[in-house]
Amino acid sequence: EEDEDEKHDDDKEKDDKEKDDKEKEGKEKSEDGDESTDDDADESGDESSEEGISLPPSPRSRKDAEEEEGNGEEGQGKEEGEEDKKEEEEEEGEGDGKGKSPEDAPATPSRSRPAARPPRAAAPPPSFARKLPTSVDRSGKELDAVPEDILSNLELKKLVLARNKLSTMPEEAGKLTDLKELDLRYNQFSEIPECVKGLISLQTLIMNGNRLETFSALQDGEGLLSVELAHCHMKEVPQEIMTIPTLNSLKLFRNDLTSVPASIDVLSHLVSLDLEDNQLKEVPDSICNLQYLRHLYLKNNQLTKLPEQLFELSELYELDVSDNPDLKALPKMGASGYSLGIVKATDCGLTSFASLFHAPEEAMVLERLHLSRNRITLKKEDGYPEAMWSYLVHLQVLDLRENEITTIPDPEWLVEMASLYELRLCQNEIESLPDQLCTLYSLSLLQLGFNSLKALPEGFADLQSLQTLGVEYNKLESIPEGVFALEGLMQLILTGNKALGDASLALVSKVSSLEKLYAAEIGLTKFPEEIEALNNLERLDLAENAIEEIPEGVGQLQVLERLCLQNNKVCTIHAASLDLGKSGGATKIDGYQLRNFFQVLTKFIYAGRYSSRYIRKYVWPHRDQSDRQPSRLRHS
Repeated sequence: EEDEDEKHDDDKEKDDKEKDDKEKEGKEKSEDGDESTDDDADESGDESSEEGISLPPSPRSRKDAEEEEGNGEEGQGKEEGEEDKKEEEEEEGEGDGKGKSPEDAPATPSRSRPAARPPRAAAPPPSFARKLPTSVDRSGKELDAVPEDILSNLELKKLVLARNKLSTMPEEAGKLTDLKELDLRYNQFSEIPECVKGLISLQTLIMNGNRLETFSALQDGEGLLSVELAHCHMKEVPQEIMTIPTLNSLKLFRNDLTSVPASIDVLSHLVSLDLEDNQLKEVPDSICNLQYLRHLYLKNNQLTKLPEQLFELSELYELDVSDNPDLKALPKMGASGYSLGIVKATDCGLTSFASLFHAPEEAMVLERLHLSRNRITLKKEDGYPEAMWSYLVHLQVLDLRENEITTIPDPEWLVEMASLYELRLCQNEIESLPDQLCTLYSLSLLQLGFNSLKALPEGFADLQSLQTLGVEYNKLESIPEGVFALEGLMQLILTGNKALGDASLALVSKVSSLEKLYAAEIGLTKFPEEIEALNNLERLDLAENAIEEIPEGVGQLQVLERLCLQNNKVCTIHAASLDLGKSGGATKIDGYQLRNFFQVLTKFIYAGRYSSRYIRKYVWPHRDQSDRQPSRLRHS
């Protein structure tokens, strides 16, 4: 028993010594500035919750001491994890500006931590280095020299210096090795800047609007994809351009070119060639060797013919030869011309376009065909095939304005053009339309103005996609009911059909979607009351009729912006009919724009058309009482 008591005393002294050492370490750490927290005191009363001072333990058995020591280590580990988590949350709160102050935090007992935490790694300082722009636009700044900040920006990829007073580029500009696009249009250059040779990444060079005389900097310009030399007063194509094998876009429009070199085919990768607004009389046959050519623009030249094999180009998609009045004919469509989608041949003196139908029917993929201002008649003797419309199953736009068409052939095949959504037949000599015209179910625009039509087909109700219908200046005597059954109709043009009369607009109220109605010079004697139901109407033109009274219901058209009634016989104007203030619209009567009721009075008086007695007797009683009387009107 004495041995056990001595052993027990030794163990107790050892435990006390360990606790004293831990307590001493905790005090040293607390003096260094570490934060400390403490939990509630244990049941054994080992620590004081009020002062944080360790008290000597009470006598206990060795077994109890070992169990308590084990539990203490587990609790210590748990408390350390909770304290670390709490400190991280507090640090995050402080970083966000949302952490609680020490005064607001609940009071917690302090205790020493058994082990010091490793210091956190310091966050790298934020970078405030300014990022240089990769695109700079200094257009229209009247610069006569390139700014230094541009020359020092080696990360520049796009530089626009258009519409300035530059005549030279410094050698330092050749160090911009990342530059891909250089725009120097409309400056005062007389030659291509030499610095272009050092721009190894340059892909697009734009020099439009400069009086260029020297092009040596373009010699062997490898890497260039697009060159624009439009409006440069050139009389011939520079030979230096022919040394750029990678070129795929060349724009030489608005120059004084009279010919194109036969060596144009060395630009084997050319995709787009723009030669508009020059003085070309012909195009070399070698252009047919450009197998990748997709867009060819030859508008407004003096061409008399085109290469016969032009439509053999398998990649050609768009051809524009408009405004060449001496051209007379288009080349024949070859079997390999299956990619041609857009043909524009306005004002070319054509009498026929039958040559386009020489390709196999299944090979035609034409989408847009613009042939206005020619002498086309659509007669079979001009070489058109049978069922010609069946070749145009992909056609979306057909423009045949200002030609000499009298009838539409093969009407039974019109239904094949299921993709057609624009049909323009204005200013021809058409006297009648086939009923099959109403089988073009995708049609959204139909222009039939300035012909000799006396009637329209009855099946207009089937054209439910139609949004614009123009039948102005024909000889129509009535409008079919099917027109007023079009739920999506937004614009209706009836102007110039003098025989229509008041009955022609009796059903117009059914077209609730109508936004623009042009019914000038159609023989009206009264203002159509049905128009008052068109709540979406924005423009209404009833000029050149015999209307005498403007009803009050016109003022209910809340979105009406323009009302034209000039050259009528208006003698009664209701104030409510001119209440267009909500829409900010303008009324036009006898050529004068009116915005409120008093302008009606003053305009009429100043025009000298109505006496002051007439104004007092017929117009003044209907005035809006809220309007103030101008002194000049009182004087009158």
